[in-house]
Parts: sequence; C-alpha cells; structure tokens
Amino acid sequence: MKLLVALPRFPWPTFQGDRLRAWHQLQALAARGHVLHVITFADEPAYRQHLPQLSTCCRRVEVIYRPAWRHWLAALRGLFSGLPFEVEYYRSAAFRRRMAQLLASEDYDGVLVQLARLGEAVSYEPPTPRVLDYMDAFSARLTKRAAQAGGLKGWFIGQEAARMARYEARLAARFDELAIISAADATLLPAGVAAAGRKLHIWPNGIAPEFFATERAAEPDIDLIFTGNLSYHPNVAAAVCLVREVLPRLRAQGLRPLVYLVGTRPTAAVQALAGERVVVTGHVPDVRPYLGRARVFVAPLFLGSGLQNKLLEAMAAGLPVVSTPLANAALEAEPGIHLLTGSDAAGLAAAVAGLLADPQRAAELGQAGRNFVRARFDWGAVAAAQEAVFQGLDARRRA
Repeated sequence: MKLLVALPRFPWPTFQGDRLRAWHQLQALAARGHVLHVITFADEPAYRQHLPQLSTCCRRVEVIYRPAWRHWLAALRGLFSGLPFEVEYYRSAAFRRRMAQLLASEDYDGVLVQLARLGEAVSYEPPTPRVLDYMDAFSARLTKRAAQAGGLKGWFIGQEAARMARYEARLAARFDELAIISAADATLLPAGVAAAGRKLHIWPNGIAPEFFATERAAEPDIDLIFTGNLSYHPNVAAAVCLVREVLPRLRAQGLRPLVYLVGTRPTAAVQALAGERVVVTGHVPDVRPYLGRARVFVAPLFLGSGLQNKLLEAMAAGLPVVSTPLANAALEAEPGIHLLTGSDAAGLAAAVAGLLADPQRAAELGQAGRNFVRARFDWGAVAAAQEAVFQGLDARRRA
C-alpha cells in the first residue's frame, strides 16, 4: 500500500511520546513493504540533519517549517474561534495546501493522521480513506490537570479541556475509522466520538528490540531511576513527587537511595530537585545504560493518560517497576506479578523499600515484567493491525 502519514511533529529524535510512536510505526510499516509519504511540521532548523534518518523508512518527506513563535501566535486565534488552543497552535494553511497537492497528485491507498490537534491542518479532499489516531484521550488528561491545578489556572485548563472534548467528538465524523492507544483510554473519550459511528481500533505502543538487550550491571550503582521528557507536565509532577514525597519516606526508614532523573529538557522545577543523592542528567543519547545501572524504576504518575513508553522500556530492560494504578490502566499488567503499584506516595515508598530490601524479589519481578512486555507489545503486530484497517477501507472503497 501507499500511505500518506500526517504528523504534528517531526518524528526524530524520539524524546516525546508522539514522536516515538510515529517513528516506530513508520519503521514497522516500511518493514512490511508499504510505501510511506510523510508530511509534518518542524519548528527548529535542526530537522534538516535528521532527514537522512527518516529516509530509511519513508519514500518522501514533506516538512512545513514554522518556528515555535509562529505556532504560539497562531494559538492566540483560540481566543476568538472557540477551537482548542492546542488545535489552533497547529492550524496552518500551508500544511493543508501542501497536503491537498499531495493527495491530488499521488494515488494513495489511505491517509493516517496522528493526534486530534492536527485536525484543522490536514486536508479532507479528495476523498481518500482516512484514519485518525487519537493516541490518547487528551481532553480527559486536561480535565485531570485542571482539577490538580485549581484556581484561575485550573479554570483556564478546564475550559481548554471542555473545548478539546467537543472537538474530539466533532472530529470523529471527518474520518472513516479511528484508533487509540488502549482500551482504558477509549473509555475516556467524549461520548460524541462513539455517536459518530466510526469503528475505534486499539493500537498499543510496542517496544524496540534493543531494550530487551539492555546490559544489566552486576552491581547496580543507581538505586532508583525515573526517565522521560522532563518538560512534560505529568513527568515533571512525577519527578517532584518522587524526590519531595517518596524519598523523604524512604529516608525516614533509614534508607539513603541514589536517585537519577534521566530525560531531556528538565524544567527549572526538575533541575531544582538535584542535590544530595539526587542526579538530574538532562538529555542523554541513550537511556539504556542508565536503566542497566539501576535497581528499581519508580514512576509516580498521577497525571496524564495513554500507554507510558517509559514503563515498557524499563520492564523490557528487566527492571522491577513501581508505579501508580493510573499508569497501569493502559498497560494492563497484573500488580504484584508484573509490577508493583501504589495509589499515593506512602504506598509507592512501601513498595520501593520492599524491593530494595529483597533483591531476589526485585529480580523475579523484573523478569516477569520483561516477559509480559515481550509477549504483549510488538511494533510489528501494530503495523499488521494498521495494514488490515487500510486494506479493509480500500476493499470497501473499491466495492
């Protein structure tokens, strides 16, 4: 098949969840013999040095370069349009025009659009089979964040959540079929999505094979580790919880664990966590050496939605994982068997302390998690499911 894939962000480097998902989907689809054309935004000139990387799996790459300040200026239209600011941020006549030209000049079997935020940038003519990958329930994520923020900030985020919920529902009718990352996220979509009558597919994330080959240190020198994009609000909140709430409870038990926060673009709030026995690395070229040096992966995720790549990577690397029921909702691992969960800082601290005190239990949990991820999450299987969707749509069109 020949597919046109529309992405809101250039998919390399993969330091954000949507980029990582797009990159591995492109690789897996290309490995199955499909011809891929990509149209995407880039907000930094450095994207040009990464074009060769993308050319390994994509026959054609169209980039609409727009600096971040122009995105933010565009977002201000949300003050008057009633659309979510997130959607206005990506609305672009140039993107829509170029996409329309591609659709008119090439014979595509289907169009895959990533994320609802791109809804006003993409072209809907001519009528080629289109699938929208919501990825996760963004409106639900905003609603949770609004409740936590409170005050004027919480009110503003709540308004954006309501706008996004209305938009997610309205957008569903523009596509032939829909997809989302997990069954748990599917239940969080606005009711209007189901009312549109479009089939909703579950396309989970996978895990890159190299994580299963992570070299484990014979004597780990990092006690606790958390990884991720450290400018993303749910990750920032998780890092702060780990250092400000979980760590003091461990110290009260006489433990002095060495904590590593590993990830790109740490905010000022994350950088302020660095200190005695707490290391903030900033960007690293490869997270696997740090996972290999660690004893326990701790992810106090009380915000956000979707399937967390960081959990998949840690489990594939053989690390025992301690996280929250919220983070496990999309993962669907069995607590106590594949990972441990805690519903608050006290519960997380108790789980961590138990694993630090019992290396044998930690090793068994790490191996069980690794086996679980290997059996359940595979990019090749996701690509096969995507292929089947587009083949079905193409058969219906021809019929």
